[in-house]
Amino acid sequence: MNVGVLLAAGKGERMGSPVPKQFLEIGGKMLFEYPLKAFLESDAIDAVLVVTLKGWLGTVKEKVRSPKVVDVVEGGKTRSESVRRALEYLEKMRPEYVVLHDAARPFLRKETLERVLSEAKRTGAATAALKSVDTMVWKTESSLRYVPRDGMYRIQTPQAFSFELLKRAHAEGGDWNDDTEPVQALGVEVTLVEGDPFCFKVTYEEDLLLVEMLAKEWR
Repeated sequence: MNVGVLLAAGKGERMGSPVPKQFLEIGGKMLFEYPLKAFLESDAIDAVLVVTLKGWLGTVKEKVRSPKVVDVVEGGKTRSESVRRALEYLEKMRPEYVVLHDAARPFLRKETLERVLSEAKRTGAATAALKSVDTMVWKTESSLRYVPRDGMYRIQTPQAFSFELLKRAHAEGGDWNDDTEPVQALGVEVTLVEGDPFCFKVTYEEDLLLVEMLAKEWR
């Protein structure tokens, strides 16, 4: 069994919105509904678990009425805590693979998540990633140090792992920006799969203009 986990429990404080960004309504849908659609339409995903904020559990349950969604559960204070709560719930289902995706990246294509999952089945761990095409610098208080962009990648989601591997990675707790870091710490190489520039992370208010433009055409 392959389970998709949609992480929609962030507060999105950098956005400065009166509601968390994943619940902003654009194009007639809340942002979290866009990536959810990819999970629901993918034949590679057998079940979906949504992790969200306590005060939004009822709203999300109303929006995700699909037999493929097994439940909507409360997330933790951090992204890593939310992942661990998902893993605790999935213990009774014992899936073979888990695909994690951040709801803050609304424009997920099912082709992308299926490529990532396929690679994880081959290697145990995979993530979408984009090569850096910009000049890279490391800024200190007194100078800029130029960093070669060859070999530099921007990590995205979705990320897919064998269930047992992800459990081991989170066994000792800890907090990370994503789940490749604790998996790498186990000595397991994470395979990079070509990502999608449209699957950007909505972070600041300025990002909403691009979201509104894409939402008009997104299928």
